Amino acid sequence: MKNEGNVLPLAPGSHVNAFGAGALVFRLGCLGAGKINPRYGIRVKEGIEKYSSLKLNEELYRFYMHEKNILPPDDVVNRARELSDTALVFITRVSSEARDIPADKGGYYLTDEERELVRKVSENFDKVVAVLNVAHPIEMGWVEQYGVDAVLWTGLSGMAGGRSLAEILEGSVNPSGRLPNTWAWDYHDYPSSRNFLTRADTDAKTGGEPARFITTVYEEGLYVGYRYFDSFRKPAAYMFGHGLSYTAFKASLKSAERTGECGARFEIEVKNTGERAGKEVVLLYAHFDGGALEQPDKRLVAFAKTKKLLPGESEVLHLEVSERRLKSYSEQEAAWIIEPGTVTFLLGGAPDKAKPVWAMDEEKKIVISRVKNRLRPPFPVKELTLRDPEGSFPRGELTKAWTERETGGKLPFKVTRTAESLGFVEPAATLERLIRFPELPDNPELIGPVY
Repeated sequence: MKNEGNVLPLAPGSHVNAFGAGALVFRLGCLGAGKINPRYGIRVKEGIEKYSSLKLNEELYRFYMHEKNILPPDDVVNRARELSDTALVFITRVSSEARDIPADKGGYYLTDEERELVRKVSENFDKVVAVLNVAHPIEMGWVEQYGVDAVLWTGLSGMAGGRSLAEILEGSVNPSGRLPNTWAWDYHDYPSSRNFLTRADTDAKTGGEPARFITTVYEEGLYVGYRYFDSFRKPAAYMFGHGLSYTAFKASLKSAERTGECGARFEIEVKNTGERAGKEVVLLYAHFDGGALEQPDKRLVAFAKTKKLLPGESEVLHLEVSERRLKSYSEQEAAWIIEPGTVTFLLGGAPDKAKPVWAMDEEKKIVISRVKNRLRPPFPVKELTLRDPEGSFPRGELTKAWTERETGGKLPFKVTRTAESLGFVEPAATLERLIRFPELPDNPELIGPVY
Protein backbone atom coordinates (compact mmCIF):
# COMPACT_ATOMS: atom_id res chain seq x y z
CA MET A 1 0.00 0.00 0.00
CA LYS A 2 2.96 2.29 0.68
CA ASN A 3 6.69 1.87 0.08
CA GLU A 4 8.43 5.19 0.50
CA GLY A 5 12.14 5.09 -0.25
CA ASN A 6 11.88 1.44 -1.37
CA VAL A 7 12.10 0.23 2.22
CA LEU A 8 10.70 -3.09 0.96
CA PRO A 9 11.86 -5.64 0.09
CA LEU A 10 14.28 -6.25 2.92
CA ALA A 11 17.84 -7.22 2.02
CA PRO A 12 18.39 -11.02 1.79
CA GLY A 13 19.63 -12.43 5.06
CA SER A 14 18.70 -9.37 7.09
CA HIS A 15 17.13 -9.47 10.54
CA VAL A 16 13.43 -8.90 11.11
CA ASN A 17 12.55 -6.77 14.14
CA ALA A 18 8.87 -7.60 14.72
CA PHE A 19 7.09 -5.32 17.21
CA GLY A 20 3.57 -5.81 18.51
CA ALA A 21 1.45 -8.70 19.75
CA GLY A 22 0.22 -9.18 16.18
CA ALA A 23 3.53 -10.83 15.32
CA LEU A 24 2.44 -13.78 17.49
CA VAL A 25 -1.33 -13.46 17.17
CA PHE A 26 -1.08 -13.50 13.37
CA ARG A 27 -4.57 -14.27 12.12
CA LEU A 28 -4.92 -16.54 9.09
CA GLY A 29 -8.73 -16.51 8.96
CA CYS A 30 -11.89 -15.36 10.68
CA LEU A 31 -14.26 -16.85 13.23
CA GLY A 32 -17.83 -18.03 12.90
CA ALA A 33 -19.16 -19.53 9.68
CA GLY A 34 -16.07 -18.37 7.78
CA LYS A 35 -13.70 -20.30 10.04
CA ILE A 36 -11.76 -23.20 8.55
CA ASN A 37 -9.64 -25.85 10.25
CA PRO A 38 -6.71 -26.52 7.90
CA ARG A 39 -4.17 -29.28 8.41
CA TYR A 40 -1.57 -26.67 9.29
CA GLY A 41 -1.16 -22.91 9.58
CA ILE A 42 2.05 -21.06 8.81
CA ARG A 43 2.45 -17.89 10.86
CA VAL A 44 5.17 -15.26 11.12
CA LYS A 45 7.95 -17.18 12.86
CA GLU A 46 7.67 -20.33 10.77
CA GLY A 47 7.22 -18.35 7.57
CA ILE A 48 10.43 -16.37 8.10
CA GLU A 49 12.54 -19.28 9.33
CA LYS A 50 11.49 -21.91 6.80
CA TYR A 51 10.63 -19.98 3.66
CA SER A 52 13.09 -17.07 3.48
CA SER A 53 16.70 -16.11 4.06
CA LEU A 54 15.57 -13.56 6.65
CA LYS A 55 16.42 -13.97 10.33
CA LEU A 56 13.82 -13.33 13.02
CA ASN A 57 14.93 -11.35 16.09
CA GLU A 58 14.14 -14.11 18.58
CA GLU A 59 14.62 -11.98 21.68
CA LEU A 60 12.11 -9.40 20.46
CA TYR A 61 9.68 -12.09 19.31
CA ARG A 62 9.73 -13.79 22.74
CA PHE A 63 9.06 -10.46 24.45
CA TYR A 64 5.61 -10.31 22.84
CA MET A 65 4.53 -13.72 24.09
CA HIS A 66 2.57 -11.83 26.77
CA GLU A 67 0.58 -10.32 23.89
CA LYS A 68 0.83 -6.70 25.01
CA ASN A 69 1.41 -3.85 22.56
CA ILE A 70 4.15 -2.09 24.47
CA LEU A 71 7.75 -1.17 23.70
CA PRO A 72 10.34 -3.53 25.22
CA PRO A 73 12.99 -2.27 27.66
CA ASP A 74 15.71 -0.01 26.26
CA ASP A 75 18.36 -2.73 26.17
CA VAL A 76 16.14 -4.97 24.03
CA VAL A 77 15.38 -2.07 21.66
CA ASN A 78 19.07 -1.15 21.42
CA ARG A 79 20.08 -4.70 20.53
CA ALA A 80 17.32 -4.80 17.92
CA ARG A 81 18.55 -1.56 16.38
CA GLU A 82 22.07 -3.03 16.17
CA LEU A 83 20.70 -5.93 14.14
CA SER A 84 18.72 -3.73 11.73
CA ASP A 85 17.64 -0.12 11.31
CA THR A 86 14.25 -1.35 10.05
CA ALA A 87 11.33 -2.25 12.32
CA LEU A 88 8.04 -3.98 11.55
CA VAL A 89 4.98 -3.04 13.61
CA PHE A 90 2.11 -5.54 13.50
CA ILE A 91 -1.52 -4.39 13.84
CA THR A 92 -4.16 -7.14 13.98
CA ARG A 93 -7.91 -7.45 14.50
CA VAL A 94 -10.27 -10.36 15.08
CA SER A 95 -13.13 -10.75 12.58
CA SER A 96 -16.32 -12.77 12.85
CA GLU A 97 -19.82 -13.19 11.51
CA ALA A 98 -22.71 -11.18 12.98
CA ARG A 99 -20.29 -8.65 14.46
CA ASP A 100 -19.56 -5.29 12.89
CA ILE A 101 -16.24 -3.69 13.72
CA PRO A 102 -17.10 -0.76 16.03
CA ALA A 103 -15.88 2.77 15.34
CA ASP A 104 -13.95 2.56 18.60
CA LYS A 105 -10.38 2.11 19.73
CA GLY A 106 -9.45 -1.51 19.16
CA GLY A 107 -11.96 -1.70 16.30
CA TYR A 108 -11.66 0.79 13.46
CA TYR A 109 -9.25 2.97 15.44
CA LEU A 110 -5.91 2.06 16.98
CA THR A 111 -5.84 1.52 20.71
CA ASP A 112 -3.84 3.98 22.80
CA GLU A 113 -1.22 1.25 23.29
CA GLU A 114 -0.92 0.57 19.56
CA ARG A 115 -0.60 4.27 18.77
CA GLU A 116 2.05 4.74 21.42
CA LEU A 117 3.95 1.69 20.16
CA VAL A 118 4.02 3.04 16.60
CA ARG A 119 5.19 6.42 17.86
CA LYS A 120 8.03 4.99 19.95
CA VAL A 121 9.17 2.55 17.27
CA SER A 122 9.29 5.42 14.76
CA GLU A 123 11.47 7.41 17.15
CA ASN A 124 13.92 4.53 17.60
CA PHE A 125 14.28 3.19 14.05
CA ASP A 126 15.19 4.83 10.75
CA LYS A 127 12.72 2.77 8.74
CA VAL A 128 9.30 1.52 9.87
CA VAL A 129 7.02 -0.95 8.11
CA ALA A 130 3.41 -1.38 9.28
CA VAL A 131 2.00 -4.88 8.72
CA LEU A 132 -1.80 -4.76 8.78
CA ASN A 133 -3.17 -8.22 9.60
CA VAL A 134 -6.80 -7.10 9.37
CA ALA A 135 -9.78 -8.16 7.26
CA HIS A 136 -11.15 -4.65 6.83
CA PRO A 137 -10.07 -1.01 6.50
CA ILE A 138 -8.94 0.82 9.62
CA GLU A 139 -7.98 4.44 10.26
CA MET A 140 -4.80 5.48 8.44
CA GLY A 141 -3.93 8.99 9.68
CA TRP A 142 -1.28 7.58 12.01
CA VAL A 143 0.81 6.45 9.02
CA GLU A 144 1.56 10.05 8.08
CA GLN A 145 1.51 11.33 11.66
CA TYR A 146 4.37 9.05 12.75
CA GLY A 147 6.24 8.87 9.45
CA VAL A 148 5.67 5.19 8.72
CA ASP A 149 7.68 4.39 5.58
CA ALA A 150 5.86 1.32 4.26
CA VAL A 151 2.46 -0.32 4.72
CA LEU A 152 1.79 -3.96 3.88
CA TRP A 153 -1.75 -5.33 4.10
CA THR A 154 -1.95 -9.10 4.60
CA GLY A 155 -5.71 -9.44 4.98
CA LEU A 156 -6.70 -12.89 6.22
CA SER A 157 -4.30 -14.83 4.03
CA GLY A 158 -5.13 -18.44 4.89
CA MET A 159 -3.02 -21.40 5.98
CA ALA A 160 0.14 -20.25 4.14
CA GLY A 161 -0.14 -16.64 5.30
CA GLY A 162 3.16 -16.53 7.19
CA ARG A 163 5.03 -17.94 4.22
CA SER A 164 3.45 -15.40 1.87
CA LEU A 165 4.39 -12.58 4.23
CA ALA A 166 8.01 -13.75 4.49
CA GLU A 167 8.39 -14.13 0.73
CA ILE A 168 7.01 -10.66 0.06
CA LEU A 169 9.18 -9.10 2.79
CA GLU A 170 12.23 -10.75 1.25
CA GLY A 171 11.20 -10.01 -2.32
CA SER A 172 11.32 -13.58 -3.61
CA VAL A 173 7.65 -12.96 -4.41
CA ASN A 174 6.58 -9.65 -5.94
CA PRO A 175 3.26 -8.30 -4.54
CA SER A 176 0.61 -7.78 -7.21
CA GLY A 177 -2.67 -7.42 -5.32
CA ARG A 178 -5.09 -4.49 -5.56
CA LEU A 179 -7.39 -3.18 -2.84
CA PRO A 180 -11.02 -4.37 -3.10
CA ASN A 181 -12.19 -1.41 -1.00
CA THR A 182 -11.28 2.17 -0.20
CA TRP A 183 -9.31 2.98 2.96
CA ALA A 184 -10.30 6.41 4.26
CA TRP A 185 -8.21 8.53 6.58
CA ASP A 186 -11.02 8.46 9.15
CA TYR A 187 -14.26 6.57 9.75
CA HIS A 188 -16.35 9.72 9.35
CA ASP A 189 -15.02 10.24 5.82
CA TYR A 190 -17.42 7.52 4.65
CA PRO A 191 -20.90 8.96 3.87
CA SER A 192 -22.56 5.84 5.33
CA SER A 193 -21.13 6.75 8.74
CA ARG A 194 -24.02 9.21 9.11
CA ASN A 195 -26.52 6.37 8.78
CA PHE A 196 -24.90 3.56 10.73
CA LEU A 197 -25.24 4.06 14.47
CA THR A 198 -22.15 3.88 16.62
CA ARG A 199 -22.54 3.17 20.32
CA ALA A 200 -22.41 6.90 21.05
CA ASP A 201 -25.02 7.60 18.35
CA THR A 202 -27.32 4.92 19.78
CA ASP A 203 -27.05 6.34 23.30
CA ALA A 204 -27.84 9.81 21.95
CA LYS A 205 -30.98 8.57 20.20
CA THR A 206 -32.25 6.53 23.17
CA GLY A 207 -31.19 8.86 25.96
CA GLY A 208 -28.76 6.27 27.26
CA GLU A 209 -31.28 3.43 27.49
CA PRO A 210 -30.34 0.09 25.84
CA ALA A 211 -31.62 -0.17 22.28
CA ARG A 212 -34.09 -3.01 21.65
CA PHE A 213 -34.45 -2.49 17.89
CA ILE A 214 -32.45 -0.48 15.32
CA THR A 215 -33.42 0.25 11.73
CA THR A 216 -30.63 1.49 9.48
CA VAL A 217 -31.54 3.61 6.45
CA TYR A 218 -28.67 4.22 4.05
CA GLU A 219 -28.79 7.43 2.03
CA GLU A 220 -25.58 7.32 -0.03
CA GLY A 221 -27.38 5.86 -3.06
CA LEU A 222 -24.90 4.90 -5.79
CA TYR A 223 -21.97 6.38 -3.96
CA VAL A 224 -20.61 3.41 -2.08
CA GLY A 225 -16.84 2.92 -1.72
CA TYR A 226 -14.67 4.39 -4.45
CA ARG A 227 -17.69 5.81 -6.29
CA TYR A 228 -18.09 8.37 -3.51
CA PHE A 229 -14.42 9.27 -3.00
CA ASP A 230 -13.74 9.49 -6.74
CA SER A 231 -16.93 11.28 -7.80
CA PHE A 232 -16.88 13.86 -5.00
CA ARG A 233 -13.08 14.28 -5.08
CA LYS A 234 -12.84 13.26 -1.44
CA PRO A 235 -9.23 12.48 -0.46
CA ALA A 236 -8.69 8.90 0.71
CA ALA A 237 -5.63 7.25 2.18
CA TYR A 238 -5.72 4.37 -0.31
CA MET A 239 -8.33 4.04 -3.04
CA PHE A 240 -9.99 0.91 -4.38
CA GLY A 241 -7.70 -0.61 -7.03
CA HIS A 242 -4.53 0.73 -5.40
CA GLY A 243 -1.59 -1.63 -5.04
CA LEU A 244 2.18 -1.32 -5.39
CA SER A 245 4.84 -3.58 -6.91
CA TYR A 246 8.60 -3.95 -6.61
CA THR A 247 8.85 -3.30 -10.34
CA ALA A 248 7.20 -0.87 -12.81
CA PHE A 249 4.76 -1.41 -15.65
CA LYS A 250 3.42 0.54 -18.61
CA ALA A 251 -0.10 -0.23 -19.85
CA SER A 252 -1.36 1.13 -23.18
CA LEU A 253 -4.32 0.64 -25.49
CA LYS A 254 -3.43 -1.55 -28.44
CA SER A 255 -6.89 -1.72 -30.03
CA ALA A 256 -10.56 -1.10 -29.24
CA GLU A 257 -13.73 -1.93 -31.14
CA ARG A 258 -17.45 -1.86 -30.63
CA THR A 259 -19.22 -5.20 -30.25
CA GLY A 260 -22.88 -6.12 -30.32
CA GLU A 261 -25.45 -3.42 -29.71
CA CYS A 262 -23.40 -1.42 -27.22
CA GLY A 263 -20.48 -3.53 -26.02
CA ALA A 264 -16.75 -3.13 -26.55
CA ARG A 265 -13.61 -5.23 -26.84
CA PHE A 266 -10.15 -4.02 -25.83
CA GLU A 267 -6.58 -5.18 -26.26
CA ILE A 268 -4.32 -3.74 -23.58
CA GLU A 269 -0.56 -4.15 -23.86
CA VAL A 270 1.30 -4.32 -20.56
CA LYS A 271 5.10 -4.09 -20.43
CA ASN A 272 7.37 -4.64 -17.42
CA THR A 273 9.60 -1.56 -17.51
CA GLY A 274 11.32 -2.27 -14.19
CA GLU A 275 14.11 -4.52 -13.02
CA ARG A 276 12.19 -7.35 -11.32
CA ALA A 277 9.76 -9.98 -12.55
CA GLY A 278 6.17 -9.35 -11.52
CA LYS A 279 2.48 -9.37 -12.37
CA GLU A 280 0.27 -6.38 -13.12
CA VAL A 281 -3.47 -5.80 -12.78
CA VAL A 282 -5.29 -3.70 -15.38
CA LEU A 283 -8.61 -2.05 -14.48
CA LEU A 284 -10.96 -0.48 -17.02
CA TYR A 285 -13.55 2.10 -15.98
CA ALA A 286 -16.46 3.73 -17.81
CA HIS A 287 -17.64 7.35 -17.59
CA PHE A 288 -21.10 8.31 -18.88
CA ASP A 289 -22.08 11.67 -20.40
CA GLY A 290 -25.41 12.85 -21.78
CA GLY A 291 -27.92 10.77 -19.83
CA ALA A 292 -30.51 11.84 -17.28
CA LEU A 293 -29.83 9.10 -14.71
CA GLU A 294 -27.53 9.67 -11.75
CA GLN A 295 -24.08 8.28 -12.56
CA PRO A 296 -20.83 8.09 -10.60
CA ASP A 297 -17.82 9.68 -12.24
CA LYS A 298 -16.39 6.23 -13.02
CA ARG A 299 -17.44 2.64 -12.56
CA LEU A 300 -15.37 -0.48 -13.00
CA VAL A 301 -16.42 -2.50 -16.06
CA ALA A 302 -13.52 -4.93 -16.66
CA PHE A 303 -10.20 -6.05 -15.22
CA ALA A 304 -7.48 -8.63 -15.87
CA LYS A 305 -4.10 -9.72 -14.55
CA THR A 306 -0.96 -10.55 -16.50
CA LYS A 307 1.22 -13.61 -16.10
CA LYS A 308 4.58 -13.07 -14.40
CA LEU A 309 6.45 -10.74 -16.75
CA LEU A 310 10.24 -10.61 -16.83
CA PRO A 311 11.92 -7.20 -17.10
CA GLY A 312 11.27 -5.91 -20.61
CA GLU A 313 8.62 -8.55 -21.34
CA SER A 314 5.11 -7.64 -22.58
CA GLU A 315 1.70 -9.28 -22.68
CA VAL A 316 -1.53 -8.31 -24.43
CA LEU A 317 -4.65 -8.64 -22.26
CA HIS A 318 -8.09 -9.01 -23.82
CA LEU A 319 -10.94 -7.26 -21.99
CA GLU A 320 -14.60 -7.67 -22.92
CA VAL A 321 -17.25 -5.17 -21.84
CA SER A 322 -20.77 -6.41 -22.54
CA GLU A 323 -23.89 -4.27 -22.66
CA ARG A 324 -24.82 -5.62 -19.22
CA ARG A 325 -21.65 -4.11 -17.76
CA LEU A 326 -22.79 -0.69 -19.00
CA LYS A 327 -26.46 -0.83 -17.99
CA SER A 328 -28.06 1.46 -15.41
CA TYR A 329 -31.32 1.07 -13.56
CA SER A 330 -34.24 3.39 -14.16
CA GLU A 331 -36.80 3.29 -11.36
CA GLN A 332 -39.19 5.36 -13.46
CA GLU A 333 -39.17 2.79 -16.27
CA ALA A 334 -38.54 -0.27 -14.07
CA ALA A 335 -35.88 -1.30 -16.55
CA TRP A 336 -32.15 -1.73 -17.00
CA ILE A 337 -31.13 0.64 -19.78
CA ILE A 338 -28.22 2.32 -21.54
CA GLU A 339 -29.01 5.97 -22.20
CA PRO A 340 -28.06 7.96 -25.31
CA GLY A 341 -24.75 9.75 -24.89
CA THR A 342 -21.03 9.16 -24.80
CA VAL A 343 -19.28 6.37 -22.92
CA THR A 344 -15.61 7.11 -22.22
CA PHE A 345 -13.34 4.27 -21.13
CA LEU A 346 -10.46 4.93 -18.77
CA LEU A 347 -7.46 2.72 -18.04
CA GLY A 348 -5.64 2.55 -14.75
CA GLY A 349 -5.44 1.08 -11.27
CA ALA A 350 -7.24 3.26 -8.73
CA PRO A 351 -10.04 5.26 -10.41
CA ASP A 352 -8.56 8.65 -9.52
CA LYS A 353 -5.43 7.68 -11.49
CA ALA A 354 -7.23 6.28 -14.55
CA LYS A 355 -6.70 7.97 -17.94
CA PRO A 356 -9.14 8.13 -20.91
CA VAL A 357 -8.19 5.77 -23.75
CA TRP A 358 -11.27 5.41 -25.98
CA ALA A 359 -14.90 6.53 -26.31
CA MET A 360 -18.03 5.54 -28.19
CA ASP A 361 -21.32 7.31 -28.82
CA GLU A 362 -24.75 5.81 -28.36
CA GLU A 363 -27.50 7.59 -30.31
CA LYS A 364 -30.55 5.78 -28.96
CA LYS A 365 -31.69 4.32 -25.70
CA ILE A 366 -31.12 0.58 -25.31
CA VAL A 367 -33.35 -1.45 -23.01
CA ILE A 368 -31.40 -4.40 -21.64
CA SER A 369 -34.26 -5.86 -19.58
CA ARG A 370 -37.63 -4.85 -18.15
CA VAL A 371 -38.42 -5.86 -14.58
CA LYS A 372 -40.62 -4.69 -11.70
CA ASN A 373 -39.84 -2.34 -8.86
CA ARG A 374 -39.81 -4.61 -5.81
CA LEU A 375 -39.38 -3.83 -2.12
CA ARG A 376 -40.05 -0.11 -2.35
CA PRO A 377 -39.11 1.76 0.85
CA PRO A 378 -42.17 2.41 3.05
CA PHE A 379 -41.16 6.09 3.21
CA PRO A 380 -39.23 8.48 0.91
CA VAL A 381 -35.42 8.25 1.16
CA LYS A 382 -33.38 11.18 -0.10
CA GLU A 383 -30.23 9.81 -1.74
CA LEU A 384 -26.89 11.51 -2.31
CA THR A 385 -26.54 13.12 -5.75
CA LEU A 386 -23.83 15.00 -7.61
CA ARG A 387 -26.40 17.62 -8.63
CA ASP A 388 -27.02 18.64 -5.01
CA PRO A 389 -24.13 17.32 -2.88
CA GLU A 390 -24.82 19.54 0.13
CA GLY A 391 -28.60 19.25 0.19
CA SER A 392 -28.60 15.49 -0.36
CA PHE A 393 -25.66 14.48 1.82
CA PRO A 394 -26.62 11.75 4.35
CA ARG A 395 -27.79 13.07 7.69
CA GLY A 396 -28.81 9.87 9.46
CA GLU A 397 -32.16 11.26 10.54
CA LEU A 398 -34.12 8.25 9.25
CA THR A 399 -32.03 5.70 11.11
CA LYS A 400 -33.80 4.99 14.38
CA ALA A 401 -33.25 3.17 17.67
CA TRP A 402 -36.11 2.00 19.89
CA THR A 403 -35.94 1.04 23.52
CA GLU A 404 -37.81 -1.76 25.28
CA ARG A 405 -39.95 0.88 26.98
CA GLU A 406 -41.01 2.37 23.64
CA THR A 407 -41.87 -0.90 21.93
CA GLY A 408 -42.93 -3.22 24.71
CA GLY A 409 -40.63 -5.83 23.19
CA LYS A 410 -42.57 -5.92 19.90
CA LEU A 411 -41.23 -4.94 16.49
CA PRO A 412 -41.95 -1.24 15.89
CA PHE A 413 -42.58 -1.87 12.19
CA LYS A 414 -44.44 -4.37 10.08
CA VAL A 415 -42.41 -7.26 8.66
CA THR A 416 -43.69 -8.99 5.54
CA ARG A 417 -42.52 -12.55 5.55
CA THR A 418 -43.98 -14.27 2.48
CA ALA A 419 -42.72 -14.15 -1.09
CA GLU A 420 -46.33 -14.07 -2.28
CA SER A 421 -47.09 -10.87 -0.37
CA LEU A 422 -44.02 -9.24 -1.93
CA GLY A 423 -45.27 -10.12 -5.41
CA PHE A 424 -42.35 -12.33 -6.35
CA VAL A 425 -44.44 -15.40 -7.10
CA GLU A 426 -48.06 -16.24 -7.62
CA PRO A 427 -49.75 -18.10 -4.71
CA ALA A 428 -49.02 -21.77 -5.08
CA ALA A 429 -51.75 -23.79 -6.74
CA THR A 430 -52.74 -27.23 -5.56
CA LEU A 431 -50.17 -29.76 -6.77
CA GLU A 432 -51.56 -32.31 -9.21
CA ARG A 433 -48.52 -34.54 -8.80
CA LEU A 434 -45.00 -34.49 -7.36
CA ILE A 435 -42.34 -33.29 -9.80
CA ARG A 436 -38.98 -35.02 -9.36
CA PHE A 437 -35.55 -33.68 -10.37
CA PRO A 438 -34.72 -36.36 -13.05
CA GLU A 439 -37.68 -35.11 -15.07
CA LEU A 440 -36.36 -31.55 -15.38
CA PRO A 441 -33.53 -31.96 -17.97
CA ASP A 442 -35.99 -33.23 -20.56
CA ASN A 443 -38.87 -30.98 -19.44
CA PRO A 444 -37.41 -27.69 -18.11
CA GLU A 445 -40.83 -26.03 -18.41
CA LEU A 446 -41.82 -27.96 -15.29
CA ILE A 447 -39.74 -25.48 -13.28
CA GLY A 448 -42.29 -22.79 -13.99
CA PRO A 449 -41.58 -19.04 -14.29
CA VAL A 450 -38.13 -17.84 -13.21
CA TYR A 451 -37.75 -14.35 -11.69
